[in-house]
Formats: sequence, C-alpha cells, structure tokens
Amino acid sequence: MESTGDIVGPTVGTAKRERQKANKAMREQELARKRTKSRTIRIGLMVAAAIVAVFVLVIIAGRFIDDEDTTNSSAPAVPAVAVSAAPDVS
Repeated sequence: MESTGDIVGPTVGTAKRERQKANKAMREQELARKRTKSRTIRIGLMVAAAIVAVFVLVIIAGRFIDDEDTTNSSAPAVPAVAVSAAPDVS
C-alpha cells in the first residue's frame, strides 16, 4: 500500500455511525418540540393569569366605586328647601 497523496473520494460513514447521527437528529427534534410546547404552555398560563388579575382588579375597583356611590345615593339628590309660612296680612 503506497500513499500517493491523492485525496480519495468522500468518506462514507459506517452503518452504526449513520444510525447514531439519525438518532441524535431525532432526539434534537424531539427536544425542540418539547421546548416549544413548554414555552407555549408557559405563555398561555401567563396570559390567563394576567386576564384573571385584570378581572380581579376591576371587581375590587367596582366595589369601591359602588361603595362611594351608595353612600352618596342615600342622601337626597335635591336639597331640601325650607318653606316658611308667610305672615298673614289682614
């Protein structure tokens, strides 16, 4: 066997190496799917929590506003006018 220094064609991996590469690619794809799914779930939960928080704030603010309106609404809307009897002119 002489070494001529020529470059021999592209190297071909063994069947075992090709299976390893394929399995690694499948694992990486599955990991990417899991990351995407967990990210989607996390974002969904954050959005849901934000919506619930807004509703809670609206309800709390509504109760304070209703409390202020109910205390003011118990008072008469029109101020009472004192009616005095006119002196009898006879």
